[in-house]
Amino acid sequence: MGERRSHLNRAVGKAVELTLHAFPSKDLRNQVRSALYRVRGGWPPGCLAEAGETVVQVGTPNPRTVRALLDSCGETGTVVVVEAVRKNYRRLVAASERLPAGIRQALLVVNKAAFSRPGKVEIALSSVYDGDHMITGLDTVMDNLDRVGASFSRIETVQADTLDNILLELDRPDPDLIIVTVNGAEHEVLRGAKNTLARMRGGARVFAKAHARRGAGTTLAGEITALLGQAGFHTVRTRRTRSVSQDPEWPFREGDVFAYKRY
Repeated sequence: MGERRSHLNRAVGKAVELTLHAFPSKDLRNQVRSALYRVRGGWPPGCLAEAGETVVQVGTPNPRTVRALLDSCGETGTVVVVEAVRKNYRRLVAASERLPAGIRQALLVVNKAAFSRPGKVEIALSSVYDGDHMITGLDTVMDNLDRVGASFSRIETVQADTLDNILLELDRPDPDLIIVTVNGAEHEVLRGAKNTLARMRGGARVFAKAHARRGAGTTLAGEITALLGQAGFHTVRTRRTRSVSQDPEWPFREGDVFAYKRY
């Protein structure tokens, strides 16, 4: 059943991606994306990226996610993946070696943690799912902590840097799309990308997971919305999605943030 649902979701995502490209301008396509996120919280990454663009994905263990972005950007685009955990980084690099030569050259994989400041950070590693790893010491709580069978006793110390610095070093200072999925550190990542966000032009987009809860019970969505608004983005709160927590008091993730700059 799970595999069937996965195939169905990919088929729906591909249909939506093709439909989006029927609209003649990025402004219109971004308005459609906003409407889509209001009715459904999660869409495949290919629905966000476009041909020839520079896309930055912060945090993913999944080569399939990277391949979807590469397929959307094509050989004339660039996909930058910033992944902190060494095991995930090695998996992505190994998968990249099996890509067709034309799109393999469009991929840059960086083994760092994007954060609000350079230095070292500690990451708690999930025993269940490689996408659940999270930076320690933040005032955030994720529903992933309550995933069945999960423990986070192993710690990995990694090098962190700001997204501003990482993209300047790669000579990619002006991306078209930034996707941030880092289990409660999304606001920290975007704080370290303020110069990049200011440079991004009309039509540019940001998608950030924002359902992590602060100790006070609020989510990151308000902080992320304010930060992106100050950088000139129009923001939309996405529809809530089902939580992976076993806690009956946390049945849904409260929603993430999609944002774009108007022309």
